[in-house]
Amino acid sequence: MQRKPMIERYHDQEERRKACGPLGRDFYKRYMKPFNMWGNLWYVGDNWCSSYIVDTGDGLLMLDAGCPAGAIAMTIQTIWEAGFNPRDVKWLVLDHEHIDHIGAAGFMQKMFGTKLVTSAAAARTMREHPEWTGLQDSSDCFDEVFVPDIEVNEGDILHFGKVTMEFKMAPGHMPGAMAMFFNLEDGEETRRAGFFGAHGVNTITNEYLDEIGDYDRVTRQIFLESCRRMRQEKVDIFVSGHTGMNKILAKLEQWKEDPEVNPFDNPENWNIFFDNKIAEIEAFIKDPTRGFKYGVG
Repeated sequence: MQRKPMIERYHDQEERRKACGPLGRDFYKRYMKPFNMWGNLWYVGDNWCSSYIVDTGDGLLMLDAGCPAGAIAMTIQTIWEAGFNPRDVKWLVLDHEHIDHIGAAGFMQKMFGTKLVTSAAAARTMREHPEWTGLQDSSDCFDEVFVPDIEVNEGDILHFGKVTMEFKMAPGHMPGAMAMFFNLEDGEETRRAGFFGAHGVNTITNEYLDEIGDYDRVTRQIFLESCRRMRQEKVDIFVSGHTGMNKILAKLEQWKEDPEVNPFDNPENWNIFFDNKIAEIEAFIKDPTRGFKYGVG
């Protein structure tokens, strides 16, 4: 097959960049300084897509891998800035299979031998419906799906150093969405953390559900039931997949004003989020034409 002229290939790439929007073109503007959220939990994400490092005492555990288009560079930089070596990331848990959560996963696996953990359903999506991940919307031709090293299901428990993590499936936003519950330590103090990131109602719109073949709209009720189950969990520290879900930027400013009170160490953060999310999904089910608040999710 004859190769396109250089100028045509250049314009093709320009169109791909434009399709990504400002989050893809201006990824460096998403950078934010990493910080110690509580005890052995560090925030190493950007100002939209969240990523975390947990020091397990026997290597680093990473949660989510950021957005494409710059995720790799920023993730490596923020891990270093947090005082850790990216090569020490032994495990990376991905809460669901969208591009804004798996950005640096393949790189970490190939470069450092990091073991990738997803739900079995997320692994199946990447095998059978890679287009559902949204990778086709990335401007980086090297972004790709991956084969996880470990697949988990409902109720599975894994041990990462001194950290024990329980997995609970939370489908709806994506088939492979899950929540993770794990212990954190700060000296003699402990907390139960809960990670949830698959929150957007953009994947239960009429247009989206038609495209994936859900003509009966059963995904909406699945999503609602997942959120209702998650609301019943007792969580001390909410670890969210996007900064807006837990108002991370606002809480950081609050913390600066009152350094004695850690706003992330508050069980109500989890409860408030799910109360609002359940109400949002219920309203959306009643009127799917009302639009939605969030992006990819």
